[in-house]
Amino acid sequence: MELQGIVDRYAEGLATIDTETTFLRPNQRTGEIYLPGLKTLSEKMAIDDLDSWWARAYPNDFVTDTAHHVQVPFPGERRSTCDQVITTVGQEDDPEWAIEAKYLQLVGDNGKRNDYAVAKAISPYLKDRSLYHDVMKLRQNPIARRLAVIGFSFTYDQSTCANALSIHPDQADRIEQISNVCLQNDGDLSVRPLVEFADGIFRVRELVEGPYCRANFEAWRHPCGGRGVVFGWEVRKEGHRISNTDW
Repeated sequence: MELQGIVDRYAEGLATIDTETTFLRPNQRTGEIYLPGLKTLSEKMAIDDLDSWWARAYPNDFVTDTAHHVQVPFPGERRSTCDQVITTVGQEDDPEWAIEAKYLQLVGDNGKRNDYAVAKAISPYLKDRSLYHDVMKLRQNPIARRLAVIGFSFTYDQSTCANALSIHPDQADRIEQISNVCLQNDGDLSVRPLVEFADGIFRVRELVEGPYCRANFEAWRHPCGGRGVVFGWEVRKEGHRISNTDW
């Protein structure tokens, strides 16, 4: 399977997970229960659920029933794992794709701005566990024939706020918060500029193969969900390993 096909499966699966999930996640700081939906699932929960959905919805995508795994340890790493490893062609014992996934959230469960998404996408610092860090980790630990990083996010503007309000009229306060954040950003809050920044960095450093892939989805169960996008790059195995000693 090519990367665009994987991104398409992610988009379809995330939309389905939004309608099916029954998990109620507590706020780690306050203990308050978040509203249900894809919006408030953790990154790991979303990928675990997506892997299960994919195997159930499209079993013929995989060469065997067990040719899909989550949280696969990197060789020689005690605590570092790869989010998902799948094999759609070839032999299961020679994995086809190793995938690292990132959930970039531009607003929180309460609709207020979340300023961590930029660091989570392009920060060069290990502490931020960014998409950039995932790219480097895969290059240094190529546990499959092909490597990919995939991100997903919701994107907002006044039209999404109006639609969310029509679906969730009892959540006007949350939706107003999103609207205010959009107004602070010239009317919309899209993940596209952040993806394009990441794409530029990856290309200049010759870390990826070809253009990035994308697919849209919709997930309105949470008032701060709505229009979503999945985006992904194939990571280049070959090339110089960048390190601080090169300065």
